[in-house]
Amino acid sequence: MEKHFKILGTKGRLTIPFGIRTKMKIGYNSLLSFEIKDEDTIILRRERICEHCKDKDVKEGTILDVVNSLTATEQKALHRYLSIRLAKERG
Repeated sequence: MEKHFKILGTKGRLTIPFGIRTKMKIGYNSLLSFEIKDEDTIILRRERICEHCKDKDVKEGTILDVVNSLTATEQKALHRYLSIRLAKERG
């Protein structure tokens, strides 16, 4: 099982990592439920409004949505990677 660590923001917000959202087909306006299992465990579920609904393909907004969901450190690493790659292409 893969672990992802996130820090809860001052307003109680948390971003679900992109890989988890795509794997679980969680997209914009997805219905999610939270269940407290014990004092250290919260279960997050993607819910369906009806039992016979089919999964729709989850479409992420744009590449900018993905970049904006990254931490500052991840964004800096992406910037370095793209800068080096583009410099190599230019020669």
